[in-house]
Amino acid sequence: EAAAVSPQVIAAVMAAVASSMGQPVQKLRLVSIRHTADREASAAWSLNNRLDVINRRNSFYCKGGRK
Repeated sequence: EAAAVSPQVIAAVMAAVASSMGQPVQKLRLVSIRHTADREASAAWSLNNRLDVINRRNSFYCKGGRK
């Protein structure tokens, strides 16, 4: 069974993502939190890939894109 993620951890993660994107945290929306025990499955969220996803999403929104 996966452990629950505390609201403090979620707030810290959201603040870090907002900071790296240069956006106010109010512009972000948490969609889901996934736990995985499989290292291969989580490899997609390595630092480089994570930053690539953030940068692409930020670029999309800066160009006027909406979710």
